[in-house]
Amino acid sequence: MSKTTVLLMTMATALVMPLLSAQATASSSTAAQNAPDYPPFADVSKGFTQVKSTEDGERPLYHLWINNKTQQVLAELPRDYAKRNIFLGWTVSSGISQSAVQNGLLYAKWKKFGKRIALVEPNLAVRTTGDRESRSASARVNTDRVVLDVPIIAMGPNGGPVINATNLFVRGASNFFGSTTSGAKTNLAVIKKAKAFPENTELAFEMPDRRG
Repeated sequence: MSKTTVLLMTMATALVMPLLSAQATASSSTAAQNAPDYPPFADVSKGFTQVKSTEDGERPLYHLWINNKTQQVLAELPRDYAKRNIFLGWTVSSGISQSAVQNGLLYAKWKKFGKRIALVEPNLAVRTTGDRESRSASARVNTDRVVLDVPIIAMGPNGGPVINATNLFVRGASNFFGSTTSGAKTNLAVIKKAKAFPENTELAFEMPDRRG
């Protein structure tokens, strides 16, 4: 059976903000969990196990939880996600003739819209060093691009929004891989790797492609 393995990596490129005190962090987490707009994280994460990829317990960039029964991955964004820029790279590591060749790169940031959060790519292709009117006109015409958006399913225990990473990277694979994953049997996807490090996050999923 021909299979396609999707490997994705996320890494922060912006300034890491100072950590709050333990007391402040606990208060923020409690407030986030009690937010009336979202279900409790304990309910959303039932059946999930947190991913721990470091021996010293160092805080990961994105907190991950996996459910081996449903093959779902939950990801909690950093509490200060709005102040961070991220860098994503992805590749198909097996199953096609171009396996292990870098498929794409993306420099972007997360932006919240109500109960959804969008991955927004800034417009870096056009710049002006002209007068104020020129700069203002350029900003109006050359806007940023919304790559995708996903629902926020809960607020995590560390104060950040929680999203379903399987829906983002598997069911939304065409946002990254285009026609390469068109027709792939996403309902048969399984988790092959889930790593949560202080400076980057690695996820890999395996699923049959359109050929089965």
